[in-house]
Amino acid sequence: MNRIRLFGAALVVAAIVPATAAAQSLPYRAGQWGAEFQSGDLTNAGVMRFMSPSTALVFNVGVLNLSTELDTEGAGTVENSTSLLAVRLGFRNYMPVANRVTGFWTIGGEVARGSETEEVSGPFDGTEESTQTQLGVFGQFGADFHVTPNIAVGIAYDLSYARISGEVTQEPGGAESEISGSRLLGTFTPVRFSIFF
Repeated sequence: MNRIRLFGAALVVAAIVPATAAAQSLPYRAGQWGAEFQSGDLTNAGVMRFMSPSTALVFNVGVLNLSTELDTEGAGTVENSTSLLAVRLGFRNYMPVANRVTGFWTIGGEVARGSETEEVSGPFDGTEESTQTQLGVFGQFGADFHVTPNIAVGIAYDLSYARISGEVTQEPGGAESEISGSRLLGTFTPVRFSIFF
């Protein structure tokens, strides 16, 4: 675990402080395609299209599907299911920072659609369903270590801001209410895998 943390810290430092950038070159070319897969809050996959050796357009799709069940003594069972589909489009800039290491930053927009259902069975039977839409912007920075010129592993950190709107329906009774607000979220991505072709 300490080796993973040390590797992650080295990549972050390399991305932020490109001390040897002038002596290195980027392994990308204009017109090249790439694909990336990320772990984190969402299962995330995307494609990249390079406009130059240092810039690319990035399109990512993230999916979350989570179900939980809680059995409370005397109060029944609570089942919760959450799903989220998020789409991002951004502009990415790469920079060489060390031998076989590239740093990058990305800015762009995102839209997400989510739903959540909570069912309570027992003395207080009921169901609450909510849907929400998120529209916002994001920034990302990170670093990749190139195992080969076409395969890279790395880490990233995301900061995103979104406006949220939606509605909640409660049964029995059919009571409806609206959701509105905003969120500011920072997310660490401990595992990134990219291929370039």
